Amino acid sequence: MNKKFVQSLPVLFLLSLLISPNLAMATEGTPESEWSDVVVKEDFALTATLHEGAVNLGWHPVVPDGFTVFKILRSAANANPAYPEDPVIGVSDNPARSEFTDTNVPAGTLYYRICSLARPVRYCSNVVTIVKPAPAEEEEDTTSDEEDSSDDEGTTDDTNTGTENRTITVTAVPNTDGVVLEWTTTGEMNKGFKLLRSETHEDPTFPAQEGDKALYLGNAIRRFVDPMVLAGKTYHYRVCAYNGEGGCALYSNSTSVTIASDFVGRTETSKMPLIPKGTMHEGELREHEGESDNLQALRDEIARLKSQVGELRAAFQDVKEHAYHAAIDYLREKKVVQGYDDGTFRPDNEINRAEFLKIVMGDSFLDELTDEERDCFGDVAEQWFAPYVCLAKAKGIVSGYDDGEFRPENPISFVEAAKILAGVYGVEVGDQGGQWYDKYVRGLQRHHYIPSSVDRLNKSITRAEMAELIWRIREAKTDQESTDLVDEGNPDDIGTEDSTQGDSEGSSEGSGAAGE
Repeated sequence: MNKKFVQSLPVLFLLSLLISPNLAMATEGTPESEWSDVVVKEDFALTATLHEGAVNLGWHPVVPDGFTVFKILRSAANANPAYPEDPVIGVSDNPARSEFTDTNVPAGTLYYRICSLARPVRYCSNVVTIVKPAPAEEEEDTTSDEEDSSDDEGTTDDTNTGTENRTITVTAVPNTDGVVLEWTTTGEMNKGFKLLRSETHEDPTFPAQEGDKALYLGNAIRRFVDPMVLAGKTYHYRVCAYNGEGGCALYSNSTSVTIASDFVGRTETSKMPLIPKGTMHEGELREHEGESDNLQALRDEIARLKSQVGELRAAFQDVKEHAYHAAIDYLREKKVVQGYDDGTFRPDNEINRAEFLKIVMGDSFLDELTDEERDCFGDVAEQWFAPYVCLAKAKGIVSGYDDGEFRPENPISFVEAAKILAGVYGVEVGDQGGQWYDKYVRGLQRHHYIPSSVDRLNKSITRAEMAELIWRIREAKTDQESTDLVDEGNPDDIGTEDSTQGDSEGSSEGSGAAGE
């Protein structure tokens, strides 16, 4: 039972998209005139690498107030692409999303960009250029095509305009799950597809006619299962190449399916939109027409399933055998940390000063964080971590280095973490010792809060050690195996900084990439 439910989680996620007040599809087809000027945010730090024919994109999430969706753009014609002017190859309404793989990469020079939207605001990343060479055996033909294309007005490689040498062929086969649709294509299809379904029109079109349904699917998808069908009903299907402007550039053949009278599926009273079966990128599916007739019932069911998700939510994949797994699981359950998109926590990775501070400040002072907290150190201005660092400085939790910098990317040392933890969680520290850090270390040491793996004062702590420290302090775990550091003395040079900052969840998570 549980296994079956877990397998249905992708469906749950997409269901929730359909009723979300910030539905990402709201931006689809928005006229260009309704958007404000593009605001370039270098904090995205978009990177792209070509590997085995696919392009792997990574970025630090930057989101405006009222964020609705990320748009992943790719253009072969515009060296400075933006939404909605240029082709979209991926969509996600997860504000922590930090990676995407483009598997349908044409040969040539391509320009990639991420735009973060909150209509009418458009935050867009830097542009990354990728050059994919043409296959050796096609070089001569490619040259010829390029020469011919010079006379073909209005046709570009990165749009779904024009129909020459492009086809879509769709098949539909009923089975015990519903209707399995598969389609093949020839030529470029870079703006995605519309899957059309009608009970009254043999050749459904988009925009959808009354009573018909139309769903947006990413350009990498070639298979879809429609489980929302009724026994004895006939459905007409068609696929079109979306043109990004509210219409279709090319239609497939039409195909019809009659559902067997003994099919066990939904009933007339459980009408719902088409829902995908299987896994796909978040946000790649959007329903544009035909909203549910029973929306409240759908909300109730989603609420029930979400409750079960909370009960069944598995621990991080890579911490089960870790010595500090209890602390890591505790922080996950308390939503202090979230981990990475691949389901890992990466417990033995070091954590930097900005990442560490983001976690502990977010845990204790989330309600006090504002975007007005900026420009508090020479190297802390508009970055994702600026509000956390600047609030900590305002509260006297950190003070930075003598040169006026904070050095957010430096790994955080134990003594730096000790001062921050004592300040954030109110650990009693006593009188100042010989070194600036003495009272903070002694305060943690007195309560047995220092994990046994922390064996020297200037040790760069790991993500797991961060979790263990926070867990012990939060829950007053004074009976754990601990280390006495100050009494042992330590000749290591640990610098003169008397504060330290933290993590947002790993360099990919905390840096705004994905995670906590």
